Amino acid sequence: MERKKPELLSPAGDWEKLQMAVAYGADAVYLAGTAFGMRSFAGNFTDEELPRAVQYAHDHGVKVHVTVNTMPRSGEVERLPAHLERLDDAGVDALIVADLGVGLVSLGLGVAILLGQVSFALLMILVIVRSIGQAFHGPAMMAAMPLLVPERHLLRINTLDQLLMSVASIGAPAFGIFLYTTLGFHTVMFLDFFGALAAVAGLALAKIPTVIDKAAEDQHVLANLRDGWRALSTSRGLVILIVGVTVGMVAFAPLGAIFPLMTFDHFGGDGYAASLIEAAFGAGMVVGSVVLMAWGGGKRLAGLIAVAAAIVGATTMACGFLSPDMFWAFAALCAVMAMACAWFNGPLITLIQRNVPEEKTGRALGLAMAGMGLASPVGIALGGMLAESIGVAPFFVVDGAICLALGLVVYLPKSV
Repeated sequence: MERKKPELLSPAGDWEKLQMAVAYGADAVYLAGTAFGMRSFAGNFTDEELPRAVQYAHDHGVKVHVTVNTMPRSGEVERLPAHLERLDDAGVDALIVADLGVGLVSLGLGVAILLGQVSFALLMILVIVRSIGQAFHGPAMMAAMPLLVPERHLLRINTLDQLLMSVASIGAPAFGIFLYTTLGFHTVMFLDFFGALAAVAGLALAKIPTVIDKAAEDQHVLANLRDGWRALSTSRGLVILIVGVTVGMVAFAPLGAIFPLMTFDHFGGDGYAASLIEAAFGAGMVVGSVVLMAWGGGKRLAGLIAVAAAIVGATTMACGFLSPDMFWAFAALCAVMAMACAWFNGPLITLIQRNVPEEKTGRALGLAMAGMGLASPVGIALGGMLAESIGVAPFFVVDGAICLALGLVVYLPKSV
């Protein structure tokens, strides 16, 4: 069978980089205009320069892909059709988009699987693309929430969003395995594509108020991160809280991987017992979220987060002290632990939304979520080594003590 030559796709952030890419043999380039693209670090091309850039590339046999991968705000939606028409008139060969782009990757992978062309590399591409998409979508959705929801309901809506994600994380793997075993992996990928279509359709119908930060229009990525840090650092208590939660994520993240080891090694359980623990934890998250939505969290959300950390720490420590014949007590403690876990994200996100100006919220949330996201793999790596060294049950005691101490430390400063 004849092997197809891979296409060399090169970034072209400005005229100089475009000419270099063409000169050194790129088959295609990707670039952005001055709007609707996330390539803020690049120089980009004005509406007048873009047709000339496309013509230059085509004269040398090079295709041009243009990024249109931001989430347009309501004030920008009206300008999007004209922007797309200009790209079409310029003769661009393809667009790189956000939700739909992730969906198209799933569609392409589904077709490849159907044709028997699947490989580990293709699966890794799918995982990476989806992760990049989520890195943008999460903070963007959370930053838009204060523009759509009255402040008194922010915590409840943030918690509802967390609850829906928890329910999806519980049900989606089982549903995906069902589709995989009955209809094949390609069906899962096709369903993912249609889900992306539904997301794009929903976004098109949503009306989100426009908030523009003139000072950040020409910022590159690192400047965006610095801007987010400055917005957060105006509240000393908020910084202490975010740092505490991030350190707590380092301590708590390993538990998800070590729960099955506790079931198998300490309690002598089997796969059924491990699934019961997962179900207990999932049910606890749901109950905790419902309680928080009904209650409203009280007047001091930072205090709620500290109390939740103390409850997680105490229940984790108690799990480590259980004897091997106390499996059902372990399940009950895991459910209580999960209820407290539901009281972290919603209150923390709400505090950021309330204390950071609307035009800075996206950058502040993105920075905070990036820090907590990095904490998880670091915690899993460190926790795995510690559990291997001291044993699974003693690890629960040590890990719980760390979480309990963090809760007390975060609660004590008056600025929090």
